[in-house]
Amino acid sequence: MGMVQTTSLSLISTLYADNLLKYIGYLETGAGLGNASGPIIGSSLFALGGYSLPFWSFCGIFVLLFFSSLIILPPDRKEDKESLVGSIIMAGT
Repeated sequence: MGMVQTTSLSLISTLYADNLLKYIGYLETGAGLGNASGPIIGSSLFALGGYSLPFWSFCGIFVLLFFSSLIILPPDRKEDKESLVGSIIMAGT
């Protein structure tokens, strides 16, 4: 889950620079609620469907979130695409 939180922080800092702390607070609140409710939901799914149901449920939620992010998130900006070459050069040094 570390990669999801890192990506979320990057998106928040890019899209909501004017209200950065507010949206980071929302992200951390969601992460805390997920950490608190995750074991309860996971054990309930295990009791309902056995070992594989929690994993398939998680997979389904991630696929749903992926396609919803394609619809909800704004398209790339042109100035961000121009910095790709510079990012590759800087990563190699």
